[in-house]
Amino acid sequence: LIVMERGEGEKKAQSEEGETEASPRVVTNISSDSPSSKIRTLGTILISWRFLLFSIFWVIIYLRFSFYLATVSQQVDAMGMAELADGFNLVLPFGCLSVPIFGAVLDRFGIPTAGLVLNILGVTSSALALVGVGWVQWAHFVLFSCYRSALFAFFYCWLGLNFGYQFLGLLAGVVSLAGGLIQFANPSVNEWVNAEDALSRYQVVNWVFLCLGLLSFGYVGVLFWESGRERSSRNVQG
Repeated sequence: LIVMERGEGEKKAQSEEGETEASPRVVTNISSDSPSSKIRTLGTILISWRFLLFSIFWVIIYLRFSFYLATVSQQVDAMGMAELADGFNLVLPFGCLSVPIFGAVLDRFGIPTAGLVLNILGVTSSALALVGVGWVQWAHFVLFSCYRSALFAFFYCWLGLNFGYQFLGLLAGVVSLAGGLIQFANPSVNEWVNAEDALSRYQVVNWVFLCLGLLSFGYVGVLFWESGRERSSRNVQG
């Protein structure tokens, strides 16, 4: 009986080991506490195409929402609707109500679909920012507040599912640092916008963000491609 149990335990361990080796994800919950082993694992993550693509995707998102947060009062004032700035401040906190819904989308449909929903919110929000009509701006405020709240849920969920939790804080810090550094361009952009005809120049900036959002659908396509490849791999193994 002891021999049989030992044999079954060895088979189970071999099966689990095989599943780990077959996984396309980067395994970060390593058993070794060796500093050199951890550094190698972290280095592998930081130079992986999966992490680099996600970082670019996040920097675009971060730059777009941080720029609008910093300039919303100037933008609506340039449209001749300065009173809407207070409306934006009123609507923004209610974006938190969208997080449970977005979380349910993550749980039910997975990362690719959640990324698609997130990018649709961002692109639609950028498009509405171009329209100088009061009710359209109110719709923009609602979408932007949902977009801003949901993107952080996506951010941490994606990192955790792809790279585990051993380096979650450090990886999140690296990506956030990249997003923060690029914001040093904001003062120069604001100076250029306010030099003359602020409305037209804000429109140029919003068009740039809209085009970047459209390009980001390519990354969403990569997420769906990865998901399909992993399903195929599991089916073959099964």
